[in-house]
Amino acid sequence: MTKGRKNRLTKQRFHDLEEVQTTFLHWFDIDLFRNIKDDVQTALKIAFLRRHLHEHNGGEVDQKFLDKSKSTEFRLKQVLREAPAEIEKILTPLVLVVRNLHNGFHELIPPFSGPIEEHEKSKARARAWKGQH
Repeated sequence: MTKGRKNRLTKQRFHDLEEVQTTFLHWFDIDLFRNIKDDVQTALKIAFLRRHLHEHNGGEVDQKFLDKSKSTEFRLKQVLREAPAEIEKILTPLVLVVRNLHNGFHELIPPFSGPIEEHEKSKARARAWKGQH
């Protein structure tokens, strides 16, 4: 791996979902948005942009957010609030993104089956022991 790529993966953050998607697709051929509809992808990207506003701007919309979100529903200096239902709505697709990343890396580097099998045996022994006591 090049020094620049290693630096990107180990020292930089993963807050810009669109950039992360592009990086993993081009570098590893891992599509984080596989089987995720376009409108859901857009909602996830906006959710990450909103998270950034809360972390750095106290939830206040800035020009960068307006430019990146391409949304017309927000105004400059508008303060955003998050409803629990909106947060819950993005959790399932976010799990799919993580699963796509996980599965993509396992395609590149298959896990060793020995340790996994031993762990399963250990769990079975623990369940059996617990059932006897």
